[in-house]
Amino acid sequence: IDLSVKEWGEVGRIAAVLWKYCFQKTVERRMDNADGRGRPVFLWADECQYFISRHDILFQATARSSRAATAYLTQSISSLVAALGAEQEGRAFVDSLLGNLVTKIFHANGDAKTNEYASGLIGKEIKRFVSASASVSTNSSSWFPSFSRNKGYSEQLDDIIHPPEFSRLMRGGPENGYRVRAVIVQMGRMFGPKNESWMVVEFNQRPDAVPEPP
Repeated sequence: IDLSVKEWGEVGRIAAVLWKYCFQKTVERRMDNADGRGRPVFLWADECQYFISRHDILFQATARSSRAATAYLTQSISSLVAALGAEQEGRAFVDSLLGNLVTKIFHANGDAKTNEYASGLIGKEIKRFVSASASVSTNSSSWFPSFSRNKGYSEQLDDIIHPPEFSRLMRGGPENGYRVRAVIVQMGRMFGPKNESWMVVEFNQRPDAVPEPP
């Protein structure tokens, strides 16, 4: 739906939301999906905070059985909450919607709430921390000071990826050699070399470009 919000404003947003709603209702009523073998379809929404509605939660709950894949792109979770207005009610709606989107891809982001959410999805693990101390004392009966050192270990449950680390992911461009890094999280599936529910991935923004000589 080529009705840019920046160009058409509220009229463009309302038109896009109506088209999206009609698409969702049509997909839910489709007659060609006997035994779940219908043609796969997808719904793609860039800057989706402009186009989300409360029907999205209902649609996503049954989208898989309707053979529909949804891809929503947004700047941050805070953008979604702000677009819905009421803080508590909007947050509850966003949490419910995100819970129905099984695969999540996180790129470099400066929004603290988004990064905390991403870190929480990945979870925690037991990490070993080293503690060490040293002291120097003088002895009146000797010219040489005495030294003592203590070293110990402690195990604590800690974030696998801390929230600030998401703000340091490579963002592409010449300064990063056109490389972009992201973290993929997919609930209910173990994948990747470590057989986890998440994985750090990297791709080239210019895959067809000839690499420059060293």
